[in-house]
Formats: sequence, C-alpha cells, structure tokens
Amino acid sequence: MTGTRLSACAAAPTFLVALAAAHPAAGCEPQMFTGSGASYDTRISIKPDCSFTDGFIERNKGSAYFTVNSRSGGPAINVGNGRVAQKIVISEICGPAEYLLFVDCGSGESAMIAGAPPPEAEGSYLGGFFIRYIQKPHGPIALYDRTTVAELTETAKANGLELMEDPVSVLAGTRRRDRYDYACGCKLYYPGSAAAGD
Repeated sequence: MTGTRLSACAAAPTFLVALAAAHPAAGCEPQMFTGSGASYDTRISIKPDCSFTDGFIERNKGSAYFTVNSRSGGPAINVGNGRVAQKIVISEICGPAEYLLFVDCGSGESAMIAGAPPPEAEGSYLGGFFIRYIQKPHGPIALYDRTTVAELTETAKANGLELMEDPVSVLAGTRRRDRYDYACGCKLYYPGSAAAGD
C-alpha cells in the first residue's frame, strides 16, 4: 500500500492517502522462523522518486527463532515552497504502522506523525494505523506550502497524535545497508536547500 494522492493545486492542502486500509486482525501472533534469516534480511532499495523497501530480521540473543520486519516509503511528494512529505510504513505484528513524514527543506527541520486507527475501531484494536485518519477530513492535519514544522508539531500534540522522536536517526537506521535519508525528497525537488546539503 504505497499509493499516494496529491492535490492538483499548490494553494490547496496536500494529502498523502493509503489507497486501501487493512481490516483489523482477528488475532495477533508474530510469525516465527527458524534457521537462517539471510533471505529475509534485504538491503534497502531506494527508487528515484524516493520510495523504498527494506526487510530485516530480529532475533533474541540465544534464541533459534526470529521474526521478519520491514519498512517502506511511498514516493516523496512536493508540497511546495521548499516542503516535502512522504508516507513511511513500519511493519507491525498485527498490521502496518504508517507515519507522515514532513520536511522543511529550507530549515532542515522535520516531523514524523503516527497514523490512527479507523474511526470504527473499538476497544483493543489489533489492526494497522493509517495516515488517512489523521488528515482532513478525518483528522486535524493538513499540509500547505506554508506549513511549518512547529505548527504541525503543535497541531499533533494538541490533538493527542503520536510524534516520532528524532525521525532523522530513526530513518537512518543502525546499519549502513538499511539507512534512509529523511531529506531524499529535498534532494529530489529542492537541490541546494539546507536539508539537501548540496
């Protein structure tokens, strides 16, 4: 689910939308594997539009079992006026966890806001979290070509939305083979900006 939709007019808000939402899972059990995880532990693959996929394994020390996780990103979207946005998906046991990445290429500042469950979700929800439900008309977030990271962060906090701490480091990863540059969209649309580092 890496599709996105972009409004046609720069003056109007930009929306990044998952094209299909997964249904809540009936149960939540991690899929466990034994043996070698080499075939699941893939090097990050980044396309020219900044979309990416990355697979990796997690193994508890001393355990013969491991779980497979993944993360991916949709194409970087040009919000306008030196601003870009992107949908980031981090795998979860029960469903995808989507995040909305917003970068001000001029200042190098960024914010990464977690998605929300569908409005009909009740009780102990076991499905995914989607950025469509934090964006208007479902939620309070709208991206304009004048939106600032400070404004976006304030809106998220005021509405109880989860903010990812230090998205730059989170996306960079711990291994070179898994690193993703949060400013990829800036390098694509705004080369020479502070975030692009050119």
